[in-house]
Amino acid sequence: MDISILLIDSMLEKCISEKNGVYQAIKQLSEEDYGIQLQRVTIANLISHIKGPVPQRFETVFFNVADKRDRDKEFERGLHLSKKEALTLANI
Repeated sequence: MDISILLIDSMLEKCISEKNGVYQAIKQLSEEDYGIQLQRVTIANLISHIKGPVPQRFETVFFNVADKRDRDKEFERGLHLSKKEALTLANI
């Protein structure tokens, strides 16, 4: 088997595992938990930030696409997500 296929399969398995873990953690939170501010960052900020790097890393490694995420927006104060929005983001 081609080494690149093994690498992709391994990375995909890890990605799916991480996505499922994030999704399960989000499901455990209440709607009120999303507004709690941890230091300077809300849970909504963390979810937004986690969502951004995974596709970007795949695009960069496999397709040489430049990082075009708005990282400042990921940590913008006042970012709010409902539980439904967070679950949708985590499941994409």
